[in-house]
Amino acid sequence: ARSKGLGWLAMWSGARDKQCPGGAKNFADPTCSSILQEPLAFTKAFAARG
Repeated sequence: ARSKGLGWLAMWSGARDKQCPGGAKNFADPTCSSILQEPLAFTKAFAARG
């Protein structure tokens, strides 16, 4: 994080890195991301910053 100029970097539960069945929700769901996304989209974005 320091070499990238970040003060803090965190990833929530990997189990939530997927779209909810039925699409987006307007509330936080503990089992999915609540937004429209491809599977593992956040994991892939973090990995690309490596």
